[in-house]
Amino acid sequence: MLVVVAGGLLAFAGSLDGEFHLDDVHSIVENPTIRQIGVSSLLLHPLPKGSTVSGRPVLNASFMVDYAVAGLDLRQFHRTNLAIHLAAALVLLGLVRRGLRAATGQASPGIGTTMLAGGIALLWVVHPLQTESVTYIVQRAESLGGLFFLLTLYASVRAFERERSFGWQATACLACALGAGTKEVVITALPVVLLLDRALFSSSWSLSWRARRGFLLALALSAVPGLAVALATGGRGGTAGLASGVDPFQYALTQAWAIPHYLGLVFWPSNLVFDYGTPVVSSLREVAPHVALMAILLAGTAWALLARPRVGFLPAAFFIVLAPSSSVLPVATQTVAEHRMYLPLAAVVIGVVLTVAWGASGLVQRLGLDGARASAAAACVVLAFLALAAIALAVTTAARNRVYASEMALWQDTVVKMPTNPRAFNGRGLARLEAGQCEGALEDFDSALQLAPAFELAINNRGLALVCLHRPVEALRELDRVLRLNPRFGTAYHNRARCRLLLGDLNGAREDLRLAVRNDFAPAPDLLEALGGTVVGGAAR
Repeated sequence: MLVVVAGGLLAFAGSLDGEFHLDDVHSIVENPTIRQIGVSSLLLHPLPKGSTVSGRPVLNASFMVDYAVAGLDLRQFHRTNLAIHLAAALVLLGLVRRGLRAATGQASPGIGTTMLAGGIALLWVVHPLQTESVTYIVQRAESLGGLFFLLTLYASVRAFERERSFGWQATACLACALGAGTKEVVITALPVVLLLDRALFSSSWSLSWRARRGFLLALALSAVPGLAVALATGGRGGTAGLASGVDPFQYALTQAWAIPHYLGLVFWPSNLVFDYGTPVVSSLREVAPHVALMAILLAGTAWALLARPRVGFLPAAFFIVLAPSSSVLPVATQTVAEHRMYLPLAAVVIGVVLTVAWGASGLVQRLGLDGARASAAAACVVLAFLALAAIALAVTTAARNRVYASEMALWQDTVVKMPTNPRAFNGRGLARLEAGQCEGALEDFDSALQLAPAFELAINNRGLALVCLHRPVEALRELDRVLRLNPRFGTAYHNRARCRLLLGDLNGAREDLRLAVRNDFAPAPDLLEALGGTVVGGAAR
């Protein structure tokens, strides 16, 4: 446990510094509900609607606690994220240790079992693929949901180990309920618990269901309140689900490319990307080899589940946990995202480490060693592998955290790796604008609009860059254009009010400021003061 925690602290020490990135602004900085701890109505319906916290009251409550402790102090939010990640790693260690004990039939965990479980947890906690879920604050949704998911599995295993286990069953149900209120993907714990029972404790599917159906039904019911709140958001503000505007078949083809890509990053995490944008594969021809590979993997998993459940459990758990976001149900705002590998990574790491251990045992046997010498030699091989892999992964993670240290560095890295992503240019443009680099910002917004001519944020931000360059007439044209595309864009009304103020049109500026407030945008104090300090008919006075 100490080695796992120390490894995580060393790998993520650089994650405590940095800035708020992308969705952090809407879900934390501009989220009014985290400023009033204990207000249940706001807790259950966090604003702004469609943000990462929307429909996720437990996630929102965690940000509320951080704000109560230290306001908008970045280090407080980062410390909590890291603590959640370390806690999840320790639960994973305990889960794997007990799972291996059940699989091998040992009365108590031996040193081999403990070493393997600790090594698995160590590689998982320091892996660079976890950076987005730990260092990008708002993706606490993934890590906190992952912690509750692992707690659900751990408590379930403890319940399966003994006849009278009401306490552990209740713990599993509570963890599942909290997880469902953190991120919807935690509902996949239900089938994974069933698969885990069949793989380790039951001799048949029918026996597993008969013995556990009461517990499994209670587990399912515990997730209902969290899922109900999530469903009330209407597909996360229309950005997820069949009503998101993305064709489900094309989204599934995109995932056929994405999942092998994620697997490649597990073994060679050298080209990590913060924001892939919203690419969608339009035809089967583009990804035919990937579709064939996925078909083989899924068929092999199905066969293994039926013929050898212990072998099939890991790949089945991998695909089940990825299914909500990486199947046919579109997530329009992020068709590909590395943070989705937070939990599935554990299944891959477990498989790799156990394969290395099995290979090491076979190797020493072929060398003619037996008994204690064979065990010691195999343990040395596995330890060497774990040490080298952990060092390499931790060093890569530390380097990746340096990229997250500033908005400029993060978006520059994203532009280099994803030059077809308009959001990357828009992000770098905003970073340049905040740094006073108005010309460079304008160039970036122009690049974003070349890739996506109707990109509302880039049009709005291009207007801001023109204001920065003291060209308010051109800026006004840009803001008029974006408001024709989206008449409810409160930020654009606010920016147009600033332009009209610069042009001396006070009445027009006041009207735009009223429209900004009406569309849920809080006006800047300096603009309010310049326009007389009053917005009639709005929330600001």
